[in-house]
Amino acid sequence: MKECPLCETSFELDRIKVVDQKGGTHILHITCPSCKHAVVILVGVTEMGIGLVGLLSDLNYDDVRQFRSKRTITQDQLLEFYHILQSDHISLVNLLTI
Repeated sequence: MKECPLCETSFELDRIKVVDQKGGTHILHITCPSCKHAVVILVGVTEMGIGLVGLLSDLNYDDVRQFRSKRTITQDQLLEFYHILQSDHISLVNLLTI
């Protein structure tokens, strides 16, 4: 990923920030110097070599660090959320209790 996927401006290496790293996996954040959109990048070593996934985001570096430290959502919580969305009685109170 050498350039912004939106405006095609070349990324500057010194603007890439490491959010987290464990083993052979790194989470990186970069903000385009031109259009100011952000990209969160997951880089990891796989059996096939190096894998890279880029995700456009409106999160800044501090936001990504904050979300990285949050606990993960369980399958039960996700299923409960799905059922709330499918019901006819969606309320803010229901959504906030998950």
